[in-house]
Parts: sequence; C-alpha cells; structure tokens
Amino acid sequence: MAHDDDIPTPETPETPAEKAKAESFAELVDGMLAHESPPPALSADDRALLELATMVRAGSHDAYDLSPERTRSIVDDALSGGAGVSTGPEPVVDQLARYRVAPWAAAVVAAAAALLLWLRPPPTTVVTEPVAELPAAMRSRPSDALVGRIDRARSGDASARIDQIFADRSAGYRAVTMRRATDVRRGLR
Repeated sequence: MAHDDDIPTPETPETPAEKAKAESFAELVDGMLAHESPPPALSADDRALLELATMVRAGSHDAYDLSPERTRSIVDDALSGGAGVSTGPEPVVDQLARYRVAPWAAAVVAAAAALLLWLRPPPTTVVTEPVAELPAAMRSRPSDALVGRIDRARSGDASARIDQIFADRSAGYRAVTMRRATDVRRGLR
C-alpha cells in the first residue's frame, strides 16, 4: 500500500525507473487496443491498471463506430416514439375489440373440439378366444389342504412342507406342459 510520502508531486522530475515503467505500461495498453492478450506473468498492480484502462476506454469509446448522423437519427427515433418504443397504454377501442372477439374464439375452439370427438373413428374391440377352464389341480390354490394343520412338534420342519408344496406344483406344471405337447402332436393346437 502506498503512503503519502511515496507519491511524488507533479513538479518532481521523473526517474528513469518511472519512465521505463510508463513505457512498458504504454506498450500493454497499446496491445490491449490491438486486441492482444496481456502477458501471463503480470503483476497484480499492473493487471488492475490494465483492467481499469480497458474499462475507461470502453466507457469513453463509441463501441459501434457509428457516424454522427446515424447516431443522431437513432436517438431521434427513440425520443420520438419510433423503433418499437411504447408511447403509453393501449387505446380503449382496441381493448374493447379484443373483449368482443374472445367469446367467439372460445366458441369456435369448443365447436372444433366437439367435431373432432364426433368424427373420430370408433374404438376398436379386441376379440379374444375363450380360455378353457383349468381343473382345480392345475390352478393356483392355497396349500393348506396339502400341508394340513401344523402341530407345534412339527413346526421346525418347514423344509419338508416346502418340498411337498414344490413337488405338487411341479407335477401340475408337468401335466400342463405334457398336455400341450400331446395336443400339438395330435394337431389340436
């Protein structure tokens, strides 16, 4: 941070170090004006000064390079209400016309929707072949009749009950599978 003692007065002649620093900063500013990127190894103070110079130039420079006549005509158009600038609220006549058209527009949309519903094709019906009723032995059923009542003495023998249920279901599956195979061989399916 600079102290008041470090800042030279305007009457003080420049030193060769100050002159060299000013020339190097001038080269950085010239590079910025030529759209060159600053060197990567730049001190924080020099980088801050260069950013400040960029902002000053951007604020004081005409970014669009327009002629004075073109600039004047754009400003005149903006001030006279042209170029898409709103001049105030919408006239009452236009608002009333919109309110008169809105019910008719809603009626037309409703009529079009009703017409579409009336003219659409009827829903297709899917005809399925009746499925033959399976005998009770081949349907999913509770296993209570197969296992029976479980006494407390046999409560730990769950694997035997599961094996019995599995054997019953496998027998039903084999019966259905074999029946389909014999129906195919006979030409029934």
